Amino acid sequence: MINVFEQKTKALYFATIPYIGALYYNEIFFCFEDIPIIFSCIDRKQNLYLCHCNEIRGIQKWNIVPTTDSIIEDMCADRITVYEALKHSSSEVICVEYKKEWGTIKAYKRNFAYLDLLDLPDTDAYLYDTKDY
Repeated sequence: MINVFEQKTKALYFATIPYIGALYYNEIFFCFEDIPIIFSCIDRKQNLYLCHCNEIRGIQKWNIVPTTDSIIEDMCADRITVYEALKHSSSEVICVEYKKEWGTIKAYKRNFAYLDLLDLPDTDAYLYDTKDY
């Protein structure tokens, strides 16, 4: 597993993502076992991206979409779900996969409508929702 977690912002997260380039931490919204699951990154041109890590066992997988400050603000205020934040950010998702044995990342573009629902947050899950499911 890549040790990519940094406590500080603006630390390099991905050195090179095809279609984007380098991505740096902007803000971490949710972690699991010190691994960022929902977070935002910026590229060298200060474009904002919403990132969702959907797998951490054996293989690491992320969905990355360009986004806006207003979508991030709505998600953080629980006005929209994390799913809606990803969906409304862009119809095109950059899917990134990493496995230690590969020694490199694989990335491809996919239309949001064709993503497997198992690779996305629950459609009714808000970022700071405290309900027990």
